[in-house]
Amino acid sequence: MGYRDREKDIFSALREIFKTKNVKAIRESMTHLDVDPKLEILWVNENLPREYIDFNDLANGYQALAKSDIFLGRTARTQNYSLWAYACDIMNGGVAIAKTHTYPNDKYGFPTWLREKKQIRGTLDVRDFIIAKLSAITHNSNKKSREFLLPHFKFLFQKDINFAIKMKKRLDLSESDIKYLLGEKHLGKLEQIMQESEKDESQIEIKIEETKEVKKEEEKKEVKPEIKQPSLFDF
Repeated sequence: MGYRDREKDIFSALREIFKTKNVKAIRESMTHLDVDPKLEILWVNENLPREYIDFNDLANGYQALAKSDIFLGRTARTQNYSLWAYACDIMNGGVAIAKTHTYPNDKYGFPTWLREKKQIRGTLDVRDFIIAKLSAITHNSNKKSREFLLPHFKFLFQKDINFAIKMKKRLDLSESDIKYLLGEKHLGKLEQIMQESEKDESQIEIKIEETKEVKKEEEKKEVKPEIKQPSLFDF
């Protein structure tokens, strides 16, 4: 690919695709874009309807993207990465020449698909963390805990507030863990679970301190006075 003396950010690349129609200039400019074509097509797809207001321009732009996606698919199947050049030319130049109007838009957004995938990944990480804790206390494999224990555990967690409070302390669950277990429908119980668990912990600390004080008082009472050795004058 040769040495890249500078890297172009994706937003500058989108402006060149959407604002110009010089295919040769766009191709030369894209050589400085250090973004995988499989990611670039998501950016173009996300922002195409924001840019091309005209229905025909939008339809032609999506047609170019569809053809580009065909070449990306062939690249994945055949592992022939020389096909990327065709995919990029159609994706960039094809979308650029699809427009017949100039548009004032200059704000581009992050691909929704990538954002949702990141959120799903975060949710799965929380799930796996809870499964690992359940497996540790039940001496099960993670697979059994995921398939058999977790559904019932979530059901009890959502229906029984006392169970949720006890499990919060037993498994040392974080707020994000509790949100996952409650789900959207029972999220209103989150505040109560957090407050009650903190209240119980503070009461335990108070009881421990009170117990220590009681023991000290009892120890003082149990201290016997010294037995004085009688002298000759006592007889």
